[in-house]
Amino acid sequence: MKYTILILFFALGSCISKSPNTGQTDRPNKLISVPDTLLNISSGSMSPYHTITINNIPFKLVTGNNADTIFLSTDDPRFTIPEGFRAGQTWKEIDPKTRTKILIESGWGYYIPLKSGWNLFFSESNLSGSKTPADSSKIKSIFKRN
Repeated sequence: MKYTILILFFALGSCISKSPNTGQTDRPNKLISVPDTLLNISSGSMSPYHTITINNIPFKLVTGNNADTIFLSTDDPRFTIPEGFRAGQTWKEIDPKTRTKILIESGWGYYIPLKSGWNLFFSESNLSGSKTPADSSKIKSIFKRN
């Protein structure tokens, strides 16, 4: 373990060098690339995901260190949760009692947690300060997260 840390330390240290003339630190002329398979799973949290298919419906799956599920979502309107909701339905189509459970996660969007453990996600900004999405806003996805 000590040798691994030591090798990693020297490898990272060799990426940055001192300029012989100025004594200033030069950065390598390479950009760090981020894979295009990142998913915004909460405010300020991007995670790599895998697309899986269950009963011909695609889901985005984010797993943790122990391969446990952290986040699972779909935007496929063919997937209906036990409460009867699906992606693409409008805010106005949701019954008033369920609408009262709306939560706002700043920097992410609105969502409604449901008894089944699924959540309805509305991906729109809250710039207006509104406590609810507009009547025409659609459920962008349905998700579960731990």
